[in-house]
Amino acid sequence: MTEATLFQLARTYFELSGSTILEEEPPRRLTVELSQEADQALGYRPFYWSYITLMRMKPELLKKTYRFWDEPGSTSITPTSTDQKVRTVDDQAVTDQQPNATTQKVRTADRHPTVPSATGHEAPSIVPLPGFHQQEEWLSFGSPRLYRLFEAMMDHGRYTSLYASNPRSGRLTPHLLVIYTIAQVGAHRKESIESYLIRLTDLALRPVDPVELFAKENLSPHPPHYTALLPRMFHPKSALSRSHEAIQSIIEERLQPWVREAEEKLTNELARLKTYYDTLRDHLLQKGETVERKKRKGKPMTRTPDEVERAREARMQELEEAYKMRKAELEALYTPRILVELEQIALLYLD
Repeated sequence: MTEATLFQLARTYFELSGSTILEEEPPRRLTVELSQEADQALGYRPFYWSYITLMRMKPELLKKTYRFWDEPGSTSITPTSTDQKVRTVDDQAVTDQQPNATTQKVRTADRHPTVPSATGHEAPSIVPLPGFHQQEEWLSFGSPRLYRLFEAMMDHGRYTSLYASNPRSGRLTPHLLVIYTIAQVGAHRKESIESYLIRLTDLALRPVDPVELFAKENLSPHPPHYTALLPRMFHPKSALSRSHEAIQSIIEERLQPWVREAEEKLTNELARLKTYYDTLRDHLLQKGETVERKKRKGKPMTRTPDEVERAREARMQELEEAYKMRKAELEALYTPRILVELEQIALLYLD
């Protein structure tokens, strides 16, 4: 994503949220008057909005300038070096010659000029860097404000309502478009997107391709004039909860071949694991029989028979624990799982 794309994305969000574009310099700077929705999401003043809501007062919306990138060689965020001229409080230039105490005091006063306060004492006020205003905020990659903008887009873009603009029958039927992310988790993870259309008059369910649906229907965020909107017999939340099990059953039935293949692979891996550890156990038993033969023949032994038996039992126990641990790892890796996660919902009034 380039800075120009980021600029256009932010501009689109502010337009859709009802904010007013005051000034723009694409793709470098954008000045907006935030709407109430955008102010609550990006203004970082929750206590102010809680007070305004409680007192039922008219809010004062913020005006902000967002900067996306800076021209090469610009001094908007470059601080003044010690070898440059330093400004005094009354904007008279003082040239640096030697870093003595007097010059250091001038630099300090330049960074933090003082203004008289109500108590008679001088209070410091911060002078912003040249070319950069206090109401400007950077929207660059990695900045927290950019991530907050993305979160606001996701929060307000997860649900929408659209209407068919040119109905042929003169009436529109409410439908609920639900988009799911289907994750097939096994030895590998595979994700896909599936969409279903639920009619809110009788809960009729059918799969649908959103791209083809939007290309076929001329949808608008506003209902057309002189068109009847059929009432919803089911609330969208109730329809979604009732249809979720049916949708999950359809998905699981469709993915049954993949589930059987994954279970067969798990069975084969467990069989191979069992064969391997059975071979190790047989090898230990053979070593125990060898020790018994030596004992019966009276041959010299480096360890006593009891020591050999205890070592063999400890090794057998280690093999059993290793087998159980490895078996649990294989089951966690190869056991097929189908995860269904709701991504987006749209309330559509279609002909």
